[in-house]
Amino acid sequence: MKAILSIRPEYVDRILSGEKKYEFRKRIFKREDVDTIVIYSTSPCCRVVAEASIAEIIQDSPERIWKKTKKKRRHREGEVYDLL
Repeated sequence: MKAILSIRPEYVDRILSGEKKYEFRKRIFKREDVDTIVIYSTSPCCRVVAEASIAEIIQDSPERIWKKTKKKRRHREGEVYDLL
């Protein structure tokens, strides 16, 4: 099952280049069978730019997510907590 995510263009570029490994969200998908995301780049682009397979969905407290993702992310701690 596919789900669409709206993402700002600067983050889309980092995702597509492989620099950004995680997309932090406050809410998880309602359906458990989502395995692909359709990436919609927001203004000024305003279009679907890619699809990506989901390797893993981590659902936990912000503190535990921070610890689990620290080796592959480039966010500062406060930014992650704001997103979660």
